Amino acid sequence: LPAAAVFREPPTAPRHDQVSNGHFNASAASTAPSTSASNRPALPPKPVVADDALGSRKRTVDDQIKPPTYGPLRKVNKMPVGGDILPEWQVTRHEDPTPWIKADHSKSSDMSVWLHKEVVDFYEMVRPREFEHAMRSRLVEKLRRALRTSRNYRDHDLEPFGSFMSGLYLPTADMDLVVCAKRWINGGPSEFFGMKPLRNFGKFLSSCRISNYSTMEFIGHAKVPLVKYIDTQTGLRVDISFDRLDGPQAIKTFAAWKEQYPAMPILVTMIKHFLVMRGLNEPVNGGIGSFTVTCMVVSMLQLMPQVQSRNLVPEHHLGEMLMEFFDLYGNRFDYTNTAIRLNPPGYMHKTKVPDVVYKNRDRLSVIDPNNPANDISGGSSNAGRILGEFRYAYQRLQKRMAELSQLGSRASQPTSILEAIYAGNYSSFRNQRAHLRRLHDQ
Repeated sequence: LPAAAVFREPPTAPRHDQVSNGHFNASAASTAPSTSASNRPALPPKPVVADDALGSRKRTVDDQIKPPTYGPLRKVNKMPVGGDILPEWQVTRHEDPTPWIKADHSKSSDMSVWLHKEVVDFYEMVRPREFEHAMRSRLVEKLRRALRTSRNYRDHDLEPFGSFMSGLYLPTADMDLVVCAKRWINGGPSEFFGMKPLRNFGKFLSSCRISNYSTMEFIGHAKVPLVKYIDTQTGLRVDISFDRLDGPQAIKTFAAWKEQYPAMPILVTMIKHFLVMRGLNEPVNGGIGSFTVTCMVVSMLQLMPQVQSRNLVPEHHLGEMLMEFFDLYGNRFDYTNTAIRLNPPGYMHKTKVPDVVYKNRDRLSVIDPNNPANDISGGSSNAGRILGEFRYAYQRLQKRMAELSQLGSRASQPTSILEAIYAGNYSSFRNQRAHLRRLHDQ
């Protein structure tokens, strides 16, 4: 079966001539079924490997297990970054470039089934394990205890949000935390303006031996001020923002979407890692973050007639849904004129969005479902590059499926469709996961 014949036409975002009245709404309002995906094939967790930081000798209770070293924090670069695969993710001679391949799917009934099975395999490889969640929870509790016992921050609350709370984090993903002063929660001014309070907070982290001050990064003159650091024990990277509630509010929205669209977490994970490999996932670098990706996936599902009519169950067609995403946003979506709206579902011409003023039309626009005055992707200065990468991904996957379809049984086994865009060096995932496993088990 030719690869190009497998996939249905994706929903087309309105061009400027299609939204002249300012609005475009979904034609159906029904919700997608919450069919369980528990019957899908699953792989066991990757085996724990030896830790070079400790060597092969027997460990004692006094040993300090050193985290994997990934180098310093990636400095914020406000200039556009390239979409090529980052050096640390490029294929190397001694690493398996497709570690998710554990079974031969070449005898699947058609290419869409093969791709679906491979997406399931990939997600099974990267999905969070219980010990990873436990260690990330410990990181949060450690900082909470430090705040409660400090002189300057005992009246501050700490809350995690983002991918950790949604359960969509990759093995080396950053932790997103927010610190809120009770005075600010009660209506007072924020104390975290400018660089000085951020650096003071960094010194506090260093005094608690939570992180090394010399490795921290302070972003004070941005829409969302940040302290970025590496946790000493786990080696995980942490982003702390201050005096904001939009992150925690998004958790409830995500939970509702997850129940409505069970395929959404898998698709979001696939897109997030695609962006991570190319350095296009950091909003401070002009990329798009986890919540923007989530909104883009949900919007696609909201506006697909075959999903809303329940003629197609997305979690049974994950390969098709991945291709739909790359085709919609890579080939069809007119991002310079169109804003994505989720509540109610639809698109709007940017000139008709009532509460947002666009200084730059060359960026994605996703209206915050919890705050219509907030464009959550307003910092996506690399939108053109990102959507170009989506277009390239669609082309590469189509080409790969056509090649494998022609080869048939002559293709080397097992082989991969996803390697066309996901082949890389996954040693950082393996090493970080093994390190957290040892910390958890000691």
